[in-house]
Amino acid sequence: MASYSQERDSIPYNNTPKETDSLIVKEPSFEIAEPDSIVFNKKSPKKAAIFSAILPGLGQAYNEKYWKIPIVYSMMGGLVYWSYYNNKQYKRYLDAYVAVTDDDENTVDEFDGSVSRENLLYYKNKFRRNRDISLIMIGVSYLFNIIDASVDAHFSDYDVGEDLSIKIRPTIMGVTPQEIAPGIFFSIRFK
Repeated sequence: MASYSQERDSIPYNNTPKETDSLIVKEPSFEIAEPDSIVFNKKSPKKAAIFSAILPGLGQAYNEKYWKIPIVYSMMGGLVYWSYYNNKQYKRYLDAYVAVTDDDENTVDEFDGSVSRENLLYYKNKFRRNRDISLIMIGVSYLFNIIDASVDAHFSDYDVGEDLSIKIRPTIMGVTPQEIAPGIFFSIRFK
């Protein structure tokens, strides 16, 4: 046993690596470049769209654009009222038209014969068309609410800095001296 420990003690141990050693692990010699600026989207467009789909105006509240909420509700409320009014008038003229065209002399329409059959038909169709248009517009305003919330969330951290400038000035355009016309000159400069 003593000879084994002597042999082990007698082997020189050198932990400094040699340049010719193939087992040397060197540190990587590349550097990771830091970008000038990292932009993180603070608001999620998908989340804003879902919120607006659940309750109109909730996506605008998520985007902290509280001034848009009354616009959303007044637009949709006005369209709902317009749909209700046109549906009420449509039913009124429909009942009067049915009373006039049923060939029963005992039925009297609401207008007591003061409105002709052609005018009753015209107003019935007019109010039905207006009701249908207002229902379509309610759907369009609902989609507009969702799209607005999504786009606003997407551009919530959009940087409008000093790097972009636009100049608008009047100019005189023309290829030849005989063909001169006034115009507007747009100049966009990126820094």
